[in-house]
Amino acid sequence: MDRARRLVGTPYGDSVLILYEGGRLGCYKYVPRSRDDVTSIRGNRLHVRFRAAGAKRVNLAGTFNGWDPAGAPLKTEDGELWQLALDLESGRTEYKVVVDGRRWELDPHVPFVPGAYGPNNYVDLPCNVAALELLGS
Repeated sequence: MDRARRLVGTPYGDSVLILYEGGRLGCYKYVPRSRDDVTSIRGNRLHVRFRAAGAKRVNLAGTFNGWDPAGAPLKTEDGELWQLALDLESGRTEYKVVVDGRRWELDPHVPFVPGAYGPNNYVDLPCNVAALELLGS
């Protein structure tokens, strides 16, 4: 990894662009890291973790279930962190989190793409479990 000082880092699609001192631009593929409180991917298993304190119900709607806002319910033990593990087909899956049946929200830990009704989160499966993959410099 380049030891030059990073000046700016910004998400771009499914990548992170880094501007280094001296003007060099680095581009790294974004792959969510496995942690207990953020969404993670391993192979074709998507483990969604979403914070929604005070929500009465949280669901996942997407291309995998016909965008059904009541489909794929997440579960919580503490009333704040909601979770669901899904085994998905290979290829691209787009989704959004539906809070209390009316608020459609993005998962803040997963890249997004434009959709017909606003941006949608997406994952391309199966996923390489490496945290960052150098695409070019």
